[in-house]
Amino acid sequence: MFVLRLRIASYRPRIRRERAELWVTTALWLQVLLLGSYRREVHVDGASRFVFVDERRFWLWKRRAVVPFRQVAHIAYGFSELPTAGDIHGGIHDSLERFDVHLARTDAEPAILVARFRGAGAMGDPGTWLLGDDLIDIEGTQERDSRDLVEHLVDILGVGVEPSRQAGSTLA
Repeated sequence: MFVLRLRIASYRPRIRRERAELWVTTALWLQVLLLGSYRREVHVDGASRFVFVDERRFWLWKRRAVVPFRQVAHIAYGFSELPTAGDIHGGIHDSLERFDVHLARTDAEPAILVARFRGAGAMGDPGTWLLGDDLIDIEGTQERDSRDLVEHLVDILGVGVEPSRQAGSTLA
């Protein structure tokens, strides 16, 4: 069994880093698809030591949150999956994966969503092929992309990473 990792098999935000600054923005293709009605940008500025979160919904409603680095307790990194193919023995062959990256806060405020990465997952072992999975399986790059973002955040913010304990989040 062969696993092909393709970027096109996953959804990821646009990520740009320059020295101690990081921008995570809604993917351009998604903004076009939604006719510009939704845009989210998280800007982590290492020079000013602030995190800026800007969100626009339905062209008119805009929200902004500004969080100082000292209020970021840790990076919450979460994973969930939804099985999409299996066999009669209960084995899972394929799934849709989701990796969430949040900034957990030291105060009582909810965590800040930085990004969500979604895509096709593959089991990738010969046992699934023998039970009916495809010989060539497609997998997205969502796991590697989300880990790269977490590494950038750890580098700039100087905080640790912990498993996510929450189902959802808000802007700030």
